[in-house]
Amino acid sequence: MLKWAKVYFSITEKGAHCKNDEIIVTLKNNNLKVCLSAEEKQGQNLINCWNRINKDENKKMACLRRKKHHNK
Repeated sequence: MLKWAKVYFSITEKGAHCKNDEIIVTLKNNNLKVCLSAEEKQGQNLINCWNRINKDENKKMACLRRKKHHNK
């Protein structure tokens, strides 16, 4: 599980160059780049948020904010 506060991400949507969405996560502390599966929960959450913010680069850090869980 990635700690979202310590990463940047980019999403390249599927198209003529690739048949799948591509999510690249870059770790801030060592600049290591990893590919995140668009089919797994974290990847789906990032893609859904990316679409929700209308692919606005200035708002994408909102996609990395931790969701608050409310106890019942």
